[in-house]
Amino acid sequence: IIMSPTLIFAIITITLALIAYSFGVISEYRSKNLQWKHVGFFAAGLIFDFTGTALMSSLADSGESLMSPLGSTLMAISGTIAISLMVIHIIIAVVLLVKNQGRESFHKISMVIWIVWLISYLLGPIGMMV
Repeated sequence: IIMSPTLIFAIITITLALIAYSFGVISEYRSKNLQWKHVGFFAAGLIFDFTGTALMSSLADSGESLMSPLGSTLMAISGTIAISLMVIHIIIAVVLLVKNQGRESFHKISMVIWIVWLISYLLGPIGMMV
């Protein structure tokens, strides 16, 4: 498979999203105390994921998609859900930090959202194989 530069950049940015978002969630889970640095990693993950998703979407719109129509549809749905949850995750985290409340139990919410996001992330490579 010959990959276009856009596809390569999209894969790199989505992988950077995986690294940043996972690091933020896992470090917050380990500390059991939400901190601003965690929100920074959540936000970096969101920016990378949004960028990669926009690039993948432009490839699909141009007909360069390596996925079947079903795979593309699944990615569109799961990607929208994942990015929406990331935004909600960040908003809730910021509110809790500003109010200085609920910081010790937020890691439970983070893990659930991260797992949903991770499923969406994994659907990408799986969708390219089917």
